[in-house]
Amino acid sequence: MRHNGGNFRESADGPKPVKESVREPGRRVKTETKVAETKDRGRRSELWRSWAPVPAVVAATAGLYVWKLAALKAAGGERLWLWPLVALAEWFAVYQGFPIRTRTFSLHLVPDGVACMIGVAFLSPLGALLAVFSGNFVANLQHPRPMPKKAMTSTKAVLALSLAIIVCHDVLGRAKLVSERGWLAVAIALLVLATVDVALALGYWVWLRGFHSRVPLKETVVQLGIDVVVNSAGAIIGITLVWSSALATVLLAGTLAAFTIGRRLVARAQHQDRTVKEVFRHIGAMASSDGGEAELVPAILEEARKLLTASKASLMAPLRRPLDGMALRWTLSGDGPATYEEGPIAGGLAPLVTERGALVVRRSNEDPVLRRALAADGMRDAVAVPLSPTGAIPGYLLVGDRPYAHEGFGDEDVKLLETVAANAEMVLKRTGIMDRLRRESSARMYEAYHDGLTGLPNRANFSQRLERAIREAAEGARVGLLLLDLDGFKQVNETLGFRVGDAMLVEVGRRLEGFSGPKALVARLGGDEFVIVLEDAPSDEECLAKAEEMVAVASRAMTIDNFDLAVGASVGVVIETARHTNAGRLLRKADVAMYRAKSYGGGASMYEAASDSSSLRRLSLATELRKALEAGELQLHYQPVIEVASGEVISFEALARWSHDQYGPIGPDEFIPVAERSGLIDSLTWWALDAALSQLKQWREVVPGLAVAVNLSARSLAAPDLVERVQGLLSRWQLAPGALRLELTESSVTSDAGHEVLSDLSGLGVRLSIDDFGTGYSSLSRLRDLPFDEVKIDRSFVSDMCQAEDDEAVVRSIIQLAQGLDKVATAEGVEDKRTLERLAALGCHSAQGYYLSKPLPAQQCTGLLVPSYYSSSGPRGVPDLGSRDEEEWGSARTPRPARKDGAAKGTGVPGDGAGERP
Repeated sequence: MRHNGGNFRESADGPKPVKESVREPGRRVKTETKVAETKDRGRRSELWRSWAPVPAVVAATAGLYVWKLAALKAAGGERLWLWPLVALAEWFAVYQGFPIRTRTFSLHLVPDGVACMIGVAFLSPLGALLAVFSGNFVANLQHPRPMPKKAMTSTKAVLALSLAIIVCHDVLGRAKLVSERGWLAVAIALLVLATVDVALALGYWVWLRGFHSRVPLKETVVQLGIDVVVNSAGAIIGITLVWSSALATVLLAGTLAAFTIGRRLVARAQHQDRTVKEVFRHIGAMASSDGGEAELVPAILEEARKLLTASKASLMAPLRRPLDGMALRWTLSGDGPATYEEGPIAGGLAPLVTERGALVVRRSNEDPVLRRALAADGMRDAVAVPLSPTGAIPGYLLVGDRPYAHEGFGDEDVKLLETVAANAEMVLKRTGIMDRLRRESSARMYEAYHDGLTGLPNRANFSQRLERAIREAAEGARVGLLLLDLDGFKQVNETLGFRVGDAMLVEVGRRLEGFSGPKALVARLGGDEFVIVLEDAPSDEECLAKAEEMVAVASRAMTIDNFDLAVGASVGVVIETARHTNAGRLLRKADVAMYRAKSYGGGASMYEAASDSSSLRRLSLATELRKALEAGELQLHYQPVIEVASGEVISFEALARWSHDQYGPIGPDEFIPVAERSGLIDSLTWWALDAALSQLKQWREVVPGLAVAVNLSARSLAAPDLVERVQGLLSRWQLAPGALRLELTESSVTSDAGHEVLSDLSGLGVRLSIDDFGTGYSSLSRLRDLPFDEVKIDRSFVSDMCQAEDDEAVVRSIIQLAQGLDKVATAEGVEDKRTLERLAALGCHSAQGYYLSKPLPAQQCTGLLVPSYYSSSGPRGVPDLGSRDEEEWGSARTPRPARKDGAAKGTGVPGDGAGERP
């Protein structure tokens, strides 16, 4: 009786999935490559370890043969006609062997002692070795074991037999085989054969896996002792019969076959008897148990695992609406305690049980759906059955990973597991544990997967739903995202408080909830962002129409705490084929599309690759801008402002310019928004103020009354030390406060927050100017109270005033308003002589624009300070620039498109020049 190979569990917990990295694509590819390389090295190492002992065993056998066996002869006289019978008997014994099993280990015992000893007695050592190897190897080929194990099983059998032959001859000496000494030699040889074979099998296992799980040594030793005694008796009788009569061999062969088959049937009957007893014991224990889920569910899993001799067991109970796709799950794996978790049903076998009933699955299964589900559960083979065939308690029971992978599970295992599941149903139903757990878990999971303010699904719920939609989408199906962000919500929070803001979010969430459906999920991502997942997205036009409907619904006026409120909304739309995208990519693209919609003043916008590239460029520019500020790579250009009546340059507007080594010249309309979003706008503002005042100090040596204007952002206006820092810079360059003019956008100077700061700046003597006047929504009463000195008429009205009567009416009104308030009116964007003459006729104080001069570097501006540079030849001293050199001005006379309704406003920061072109 020998051990014919072993099948050992690969891991206590099964294969582990590799978690996908959430880093940038380049690093993720490198990580995946390293993981693949590590797996390849692991497979090569395991293959080498599996095959390495085989040559060693073959070499040991060859050494024994050369050293001792070659000189030996058959102990009972050689009878070559027995060779095929010995080989056939070895094949039969190996093929009909029976296992000793535990959850982590399997021994396949082979009752081939009689066949081996007849070969030792009546065949030459070489003939006996070849006969045993042939029968053993052919039988092993019929088992689905890995080839290294088949080779090791057959070669170690030959090595063990070689030692048994040597021991048999040494003990026998010159005595006859049919004698008391011969019987002793046979018994000792069988003991050596069995012991060496099992020792080699266990050694091979230790070589491959190490001592990670319990080996059934007690069962093995007892079984081997019994079989050595039985096989010794059988071998002695068989040798005696063959010695006395050749015809007796037929009787011996029949007897041995009947004995082997009977022994196997008895072993199987004993196993079934033990299983039935265990089932009844389990049912009785569960029926009488008063324990809670902490005791009962792990006990159910342990019994299921024990009865099916498996390594893993799992019980899953799906939750009911509105938590579809969520479940409770208990898992027992390895030697640790059972684990409990609440979460989504992420694939696996359990959902398939609802559709197909009880399942038996192996990795070799031809159904790809079953193979993917098995891999999702991290199992090598498994059987899954409904927890309740009647559906009284929805759920599933799974058992997987037998240590002897070549056998897997069968129909008998399905019946056995269904018995365990039926018993579990009875116990769980009687105790009410599952219903209580479902109620408690539903409450917890609802809170975990829903927004506490609006009651909508939250970001975690949205992420899982989107990933599931992508994973389960049919071939060619599209998934869409509609990302909505409220416009002006921040002002509601700051003006009316967070309580009103929260009430507004609740109302918007209630309105958007109407867009949800079986294939559409409405969720709140956080703040004022809402999203709709479209699992089976329709055409682009239909999705865009739905987005526009969302904007209309969210933008409707609402009454909260007696306030009539209305905010706008921007929606980004992205649609992609599910099999060619992922959740992170969709959300990022929806965000790009949403900000594109915001840049157009709200509404809905489809994702465009060009916008995406632009956003990536802006991300890079933020880093480059910081470096440029630190390295002093930015420059200031200056655009002159002339007094219309005299034609003299009275001030310059400082405008930031940036030329990048890689990107080339970068316009302020691109890098100023980057500075605002990245928090660099303050650094840029203070750099511009310092540089402009330094240059003004030099110019004032030529024109003492000259001033400089610098744009000030709303963020800088909110700085608590603004007045002190401005005063410090003026003192540093020894300039009077009146030499500095700060330009602010109309929207920033009309806010309450900046009123006090503006008063302090005005009290200091700094001149204040409202830039882009006419594009905002200023109250005349507030403008009357603000301490400004100048209004700058926006170029969108000035550039077309000679062609559009409405624009001229606006310009005239602003000039009259400024005169009435005793302020200065400056026209931006003067593009031709006719416009300048018309401004003079309307009484405009000053002007700037490309007709007069484009923004120039400081060294080129010195010539403009000469009093005769702008000659006075027209009405009221209008500068006559008609004779200016065309090459000098270049394309400066080409009018810039006017900003009409809905166009982006100026930001009021350094570089946002009033008279500039884009």
